[in-house]
Amino acid sequence: MGNKPMGTMTGSNGSLLEDLRAHFTERDKDEEPRNGPVSEIQHICQKASEKLLFPQTTGNKLVEAYEARMNDCIGKIEARHDMERDVAFEKMRVSQQRFVTKTQRTLQQVSSRSARVQKQMQRLEDDMKARRNVYGGTTEALGALRQCAVNETGAVEMEDCARP
Repeated sequence: MGNKPMGTMTGSNGSLLEDLRAHFTERDKDEEPRNGPVSEIQHICQKASEKLLFPQTTGNKLVEAYEARMNDCIGKIEARHDMERDVAFEKMRVSQQRFVTKTQRTLQQVSSRSARVQKQMQRLEDDMKARRNVYGGTTEALGALRQCAVNETGAVEMEDCARP
C-alpha cells in the first residue's frame, strides 16, 4: 500500500478512510515518530478514522450477537419441534395399536356371532323343512280323507267339506 498513491481504493469495502488509515499505519512503521504538525495531523486522521469506523465495528458486533441468538433460538425451536413430533408419533403409535386391537376383537366377535347366527339359521331352516313335511303330509292325509268321504257318500255339499 505504501507504493500506491493516496486515494486508490484498496480496502475491503473500498472506503477512503481505510486507505488513509492503512497508508499512515504503514508509513508510521517505516518512519520514526515525529513531533510537529505532520504527526499531529496523522494523529487527528487516526482518531477521525477510528471514530468513523466505530459504528461499523459496533454494527458488526451487533450482527454477530443477533446471529448467535437467532441460531440459538432456531436450535431451541428445532429441539422443541423434534420433541413434540416424537411425542405425537408415540401417541399415534399407541392409538394405532389400540385401534388394531379393538378392530381385531370386533371382527372376532362379529365372526363368532355370525357363526352362531348361521347355526341358528340352519336350525330354523331344518325346523321349517320338518314343519313343511308335516304340513304337507297332513294336507295329503286330509285330502285323502276328503276323497274317501266323497267316494262313500256320493255327492258332497260344499258346506259339509272344508277346503284345504
